[in-house]
Amino acid sequence: MTFHDRGHVALEPLTEAAFAPFGEVIAARPGPAGRRYLDAYAVAAPETPTRCWISTFAPEASGRLAVTQLEAHPHSAQAFVALQPARFVVIVADANAAGAPDPATCRAFLAEDAGGIIYRRGVWHAGMMVLDAVSSFFVVQGLVTQGNDLFVPLPAPLTIDGAGLWAPTAGALHRTPTGGA
Repeated sequence: MTFHDRGHVALEPLTEAAFAPFGEVIAARPGPAGRRYLDAYAVAAPETPTRCWISTFAPEASGRLAVTQLEAHPHSAQAFVALQPARFVVIVADANAAGAPDPATCRAFLAEDAGGIIYRRGVWHAGMMVLDAVSSFFVVQGLVTQGNDLFVPLPAPLTIDGAGLWAPTAGALHRTPTGGA
């Protein structure tokens, strides 16, 4: 578990295996066939039409990221595909027995080489957090007439700590060198 008693969550690399319980990682380069089929939308409610849009996110301004609420989409998966190379942080949590987010299970992933991610239907997650530069994402989500988005404030803010990975510089986050050339 990556949650610490003081409300800190350690940042870990985004890998397909680590993220699998929450959704899928979209490779920046899909492989030799040039196409990859993604299964996260197979669990969308059949009456849920898909809608697409483009969102732009500004970089977070400090070496520590704070999360004050989590969201989930009960009717559909939600995909974010970077329209230009971008580093971003993906924050997810399991649901408790009542279906609300469980902050003690929160995990934070650093996406450095991913083209995007797909949150599975109903997965609790934080809003998109980009690093380094303003970035645009192509977003796909199924939408019904009501109840597309659930938002739950956390009882206390969670701090995502990138200790050793990030150094604040001029209002943006930059990778700190970790060794040889």
